[in-house]
Amino acid sequence: MATYRGGVVSAEDIASWRRYRELRTGRPAAELPLRDEVEPIVLMRVLDRRFDALSPEAKAEHAIRWRHWKLALAETRLRDALRKEAAPSEAEIRGAFDADPSAYGLPRHWQLDNILKRFPEGAGAEERARLRRSMERIRERVVAGEDFARLAREESESQTRLRGGTAGAVRLDQLAPQVARVVSGMKPGDLSPVIESTDGLMLLRCTGILEPQEPSLDRARRAVSLRLGGERFEAAWAALVTRLDRELEAAYPPVELAQGPPSDVVATFRDGQGRSSVTRQDFLLHASGRGVAPASAPAAELHRRLEERVRQEGFLREAERRGLLAGEGDDVLFEWKAREMRARAVEWAEVESRVPEPAEKDLRAAHEARPERYVSPARVALRGLKLVLRRDRPLTVYEEARKIGDRLAAGEMRFEDAVTILRPQAELVELGRLTADEVWSMGLNVDTAVAATPAGGTTRLVQEGRTLWILRVLSKEPERQLTFPEAREQIRQSLLDAARRRAVDESRKRIVEEQAVSLAP
Repeated sequence: MATYRGGVVSAEDIASWRRYRELRTGRPAAELPLRDEVEPIVLMRVLDRRFDALSPEAKAEHAIRWRHWKLALAETRLRDALRKEAAPSEAEIRGAFDADPSAYGLPRHWQLDNILKRFPEGAGAEERARLRRSMERIRERVVAGEDFARLAREESESQTRLRGGTAGAVRLDQLAPQVARVVSGMKPGDLSPVIESTDGLMLLRCTGILEPQEPSLDRARRAVSLRLGGERFEAAWAALVTRLDRELEAAYPPVELAQGPPSDVVATFRDGQGRSSVTRQDFLLHASGRGVAPASAPAAELHRRLEERVRQEGFLREAERRGLLAGEGDDVLFEWKAREMRARAVEWAEVESRVPEPAEKDLRAAHEARPERYVSPARVALRGLKLVLRRDRPLTVYEEARKIGDRLAAGEMRFEDAVTILRPQAELVELGRLTADEVWSMGLNVDTAVAATPAGGTTRLVQEGRTLWILRVLSKEPERQLTFPEAREQIRQSLLDAARRRAVDESRKRIVEEQAVSLAP
């Protein structure tokens, strides 16, 4: 199919490369022009041949990244296998629906767009009045015909601004009472007055109403299946984690996790008849891959991530026992992935040697040109009581949790006392400092409850899918613009990343030209 200075690309090579892309993405590989199929193969082969010349440090980092990929694959396949085992039969689905068909009706939903302005921490009456005047002016602009979506992107402090203010379809019971009262009277096209909540001011636009629908097995089948299968999966996964934790017998030496020699051992676990270890370098690569900045993350968050990393060894062990990493096509997947990752390690090492440190004047110029790009996002520090819905638990457990949530929200009870009462059914989770995006990703109900709860307060019992939460809001930090010293490292990394991308593109172009790729007629 093609020749180049280092060899030949055959039809079998291209077929294997396409198969790898299908296995990696889980969908059929797109048909590409022949050159676009051949050149990635040539690049990988050329770079892979240089792997042996890498430094011992680069090879060590590659080995860790390769294991992390394998660990992640093992966990994914193990979860998929347990979900498949937990899937309910048709008879079970029908039985659950018939037992309580009213639970599967579809209540009325309002499709809403929103613009939100949050009260600054400790805002007084004057600051609140100023914010209301600002929101009233925004409302006047909407009434005058300005585009709501554009105003949401420009003015809103809600994460819905990224979608032009679209909040989706909500039920009244998902909203705070003062918001629900307004929404209940809205019709498609209506614009709300400025609504005040404990957290800020909002403006809502109703774009549509989904009318309630009677229960239907056909419509409810997926929901019933997800509920029954989800309950079984959660129970099976929790049991598996407990068993694997016992097998691993993890130990954590009292060492600093974020700083110190890369080769220091930060955790050990049982492996066959002996014990294996996790080094600081291994852990820091794992944490950064999860979006955690070790230098600034709380100690509790780092330890949780270390436990997560050790537990992955148990998932790999269990996946191998079940033969989940030796399926059809896995030989192709592992072969190409190994080659791809070796090539990237070489590419990274070669690029790093050619990318200079940005000059101080360039760092300052980048900050002065776009200071608004460099911000510390709004964050909220949370700890939570997590209670998973399970069919084998009596309803009294959930009723007690609801009552405790009400008392906590009213300030009639200490959170620590609630932890004592609800354990062991509920798990205490130190969620740490989360961005608004991270809270939103926990679910709309959680996001709404946290937004409405001031710092030092506690939410009522909140349901997201099969999980119930009571969340203690430890603190709220507003978004703020970073000074140059604060933003310096972020700017440095941004400029380095841009330089690396340019260097990679140039390197790839040069390799292809040097190899004189020639396609067969």
